[in-house]
Amino acid sequence: MANQTKLFVAVLTFLCVPYLIVIAATFGNPSLLVSFFPDDAFYYLQTAYTFAHTGAVSFDGVNPTTGFHPLHFGIAAAAYLFLDKAGSLQFFLLWIAIALGFSCYVLLRAYSAGLKVALLSTIATLPVLTLYLFTSSGLESATLLIAWTALYFLLIHTDFSRQVSAARAVLVGSSMGLVLLSRLDMVIPLGIIGLFLLQQAITTKQFMRFALIAITGLLIVGPYLVWLYDVQGTIVPISSIAKYGRERWEIAQIFRALTGGSIFGLLLLILPLSIVAMASVRFFSARDQQQRILFFCSVSAIAYFAYIVFLAHEPFRWYLNFIYFVAINVLLWQVSHLSLAQIQLRTAYLIASACLIVDTAALYAWSRTETTSSGLLELTRQLNLLIPPEARLATNDAGVVGFHARFQVHNLDGLINSYDNWEQYLKRGDYAGYASKYGINYLLLRNEIAEAYQQEVLTSGSIHLTQIAQFDVPRFGREILLKLD
Repeated sequence: MANQTKLFVAVLTFLCVPYLIVIAATFGNPSLLVSFFPDDAFYYLQTAYTFAHTGAVSFDGVNPTTGFHPLHFGIAAAAYLFLDKAGSLQFFLLWIAIALGFSCYVLLRAYSAGLKVALLSTIATLPVLTLYLFTSSGLESATLLIAWTALYFLLIHTDFSRQVSAARAVLVGSSMGLVLLSRLDMVIPLGIIGLFLLQQAITTKQFMRFALIAITGLLIVGPYLVWLYDVQGTIVPISSIAKYGRERWEIAQIFRALTGGSIFGLLLLILPLSIVAMASVRFFSARDQQQRILFFCSVSAIAYFAYIVFLAHEPFRWYLNFIYFVAINVLLWQVSHLSLAQIQLRTAYLIASACLIVDTAALYAWSRTETTSSGLLELTRQLNLLIPPEARLATNDAGVVGFHARFQVHNLDGLINSYDNWEQYLKRGDYAGYASKYGINYLLLRNEIAEAYQQEVLTSGSIHLTQIAQFDVPRFGREILLKLD
């Protein structure tokens, strides 16, 4: 018990403390935390805030929407029962610390890691995962990490070569359902994990247990699918419908989105892919169940990356969460099987402490970095001075603006609007029709969109536009504020 306590304390210290320091440093000025949150994260936060305070699942407070992954949305909505908007940014940064601490403690326990292995595993594997996670704050990444950890722990601690109890089958099925509710395109890796479970069911003739796993998973996901169909007549969220309704990015654009267009970002992409590729080869003929599960997870990660590159529309860094999760598991397994007798515990502590200092400094520096989100926050502050509270504004990139504005903000790219509005107006760019229906007074458009739209309006003569201001947002471009007369 004492060793487990030491392990728990070590994991919390070297994973969670950097986040706690940053949260404490920004206490009283939580807007500094905006740098950690991409614009899309505020789609979740604003919609959850509206639901928590009005009961309406809506970003703008008017139109129903389905543009979110439900499990993280539920967590965000529950948080807003107790927090205001400013405090919620600190909570969701803390949520990443909780996810990292929980996941790594559980995984290290799963690999029977002692304190020395835990410290060295932290050094070897977790800085990359930390860097990845804090670039997707407020999104579903942390929730997905927790869900996958629970499922993976159950998989490697269930002996599928013997009779599986009904209770364990229900737990596995429930965990698979929660993974899917965390991120809906996890149906791809879950399908491959399902092949592993089916293989085990065929080998051991436990078809009823396999059916119980599948049925339990469907019961977990089913109510959400019924709600989707009831709201919009289809079980595909509006965010997916809107993305697939637009022209697909070129491969080069996809890689820029996944890497941020930097060498460092490219390395963060190549590293986990290399690890899972090597693991899929190494564990191909393994008979040990833990290694077989690592093999199927690695194949799942490769298949999911192929989906991201060749099928997904508009993927970003946070799509890579599952691939990082599998890579971390492979590395943890490897470290736990190394001979570490020659390494002193004091040495491990010293190296881990150095990593702790570097990690904390990196997080604090990030909070002071000018990002797209911090630029959009400054833009919103200026909009709050220019636009009266009773006015209504519509914009494509509505996350940060909608969360911080004093006035009502509508989403024009369709990702967090209603299915009916997408079909009737937004799919074909009929901003005039949408503005007329909802009494929109202002449009905030990217420079190239604004220029094209102003030309279209001049040609059609449908409405009169007046340019009020323009704003340059870092890493984003120029935004044009137009008034509709």
